[in-house]
Amino acid sequence: MSYIDEFEDTISIKAKGISDENLENMEKQLKEKYEIAEDIDNMVVVETPASSVYDLVKVYILPVIVTFAIALIYYVVAFRKLGIVKALVEPAVTIIVIGALYVSIIAICRIPVNEFTIPLGLLIYLLSLLGETIYLNEERNKLVSKKKK
Repeated sequence: MSYIDEFEDTISIKAKGISDENLENMEKQLKEKYEIAEDIDNMVVVETPASSVYDLVKVYILPVIVTFAIALIYYVVAFRKLGIVKALVEPAVTIIVIGALYVSIIAICRIPVNEFTIPLGLLIYLLSLLGETIYLNEERNKLVSKKKK
């Protein structure tokens, strides 16, 4: 139970899976405790639909897969002189491990998955792609400078 306005005259009670009988009992108890007139209906029941994590994430799945595939193809083409392992396998594993680390931190700390954690995950994903690109570019430059000597 918590107040929902600055005057502290309106409260909000959140209940999960409440029956009609429980709702009537709660209404009677509130009317007795706060001496509310019987003919005034002051309770408003708002049913919030349950949303699953999949419903929040499903719009991001395809774009992430497509960008991941395009990035890996780019790495193979642009950094082919580094070898297939260094240009394809290592970046793929690194990006997946960084994403898995983010998801595991959310799970271990029991952070609720909402409209803020998903964009943060996308930001971490994009930063890992950018970091991997910078790293591979530096490795290619080192290889080119070694061959010039």
